[in-house]
Amino acid sequence: MKFLRRISLVSLLIALALIAAGCASAQSETETVVFNQEQITPTRLEIQPGTTVIWMNDDTVPHTVTAGARQEPSGLFDFELVPGGEFEFTFDEQGVYEYYCRYHPETAEIIVTE
Repeated sequence: MKFLRRISLVSLLIALALIAAGCASAQSETETVVFNQEQITPTRLEIQPGTTVIWMNDDTVPHTVTAGARQEPSGLFDFELVPGGEFEFTFDEQGVYEYYCRYHPETAEIIVTE
């Protein structure tokens, strides 16, 4: 009887370990972009599909995270970041995603690769 309990306990522990490993691998990556002193850091970010990018405004003035080129916004996202604010977006498809702040001249890009 004790032998069967040990086998059951070991089986349960193995099953829980496999479930935990599967959950860990299913979690998406996160990258951070910071606005500070009217600059974007980093200005170029290379990520994998499924990665969530979090933009943080560590500045004393508002910024926007506007997708596309300055002359041609894509409409994918356009978010106003107040000082201390954050915005996040998950990139699921490969491509080059330009973005900029409508209030300042700096532009940046995110490259999603396989």
